[in-house]
Amino acid sequence: MNNTNIPNQERSHPAFNVHRVLNKGFIRLIDCMPNPCDPNFISADDAICQMARVSYGTGTEKKRNNDGLINYLMEHRHTSPFEGVVFKFHVKMPIFVARQWFRHRTASANEISARYSVLSDDFYIPEESRCQGQDINMKQGSKGALEDGAKIISMINVDSQESYFNYEELLKMGLSRELARSVLPVNIYTEMYWMMNLHNLLHFVKLRISSHAQYEIRVYAEKIKEIIKEVAPATLLAWETHIENGINLSSVDAEFLREFSNIDLGGIKSKMEELGWSVRKIESTLEKLHKLF
Repeated sequence: MNNTNIPNQERSHPAFNVHRVLNKGFIRLIDCMPNPCDPNFISADDAICQMARVSYGTGTEKKRNNDGLINYLMEHRHTSPFEGVVFKFHVKMPIFVARQWFRHRTASANEISARYSVLSDDFYIPEESRCQGQDINMKQGSKGALEDGAKIISMINVDSQESYFNYEELLKMGLSRELARSVLPVNIYTEMYWMMNLHNLLHFVKLRISSHAQYEIRVYAEKIKEIIKEVAPATLLAWETHIENGINLSSVDAEFLREFSNIDLGGIKSKMEELGWSVRKIESTLEKLHKLF
């Protein structure tokens, strides 16, 4: 099989690095708003604050610093300012990964068409360690290495080559591309341009870096997270604090925990003051604890 063509990095900023993923895939940032390569650049974090502060009128309370404002917006789920930052990616992935990817319908996307183009013979062949059995507890997942990993890899490889041979033969026989493609398996690579605002992109990352997500899409989500960090580091830190590593308890969870807890809210408040927490942060945390206990 031919070696995959990995595009060259077009801009010097690290946000635009080309990230290789799986055996022949990649993801790269094509453009974003605001763009860190723009000579009149305003950072994405600053743009978020700029959009949020349009709510301020004259005579209102003093403005928070940008990091504090971003933290507040994220903690209290004020999402609109984060929607003002937009990312556009060029992604190459196996078709079965793309089918999961397209479930996130808040994006704008355009995928290579096998009706117009002849697809390259680039197939996803997993590492032997990836050949796992069906997880009996999670019906859509995998778990535990299989003894016949080498044989499994060989079968996937042979089947991929045979399917592409048949694809080329059908094209030589004059069959239309839109029908000849029907013999290709879902481990063949496709490409797309994919655009999404930062709020929805962080939601995509949250779902797809989860241990419950399939490995083959999880590795792409992890690269997207790295790219976001280069463009909007303060936003990513706030997201990690309040969303990725935060805890969401139901009323049933809270009721259950009350039976095992006897805490001193006054002592907790004193400790927070000792640590130098802001008044707003103390009040917000105590409000949560009052609901819980």
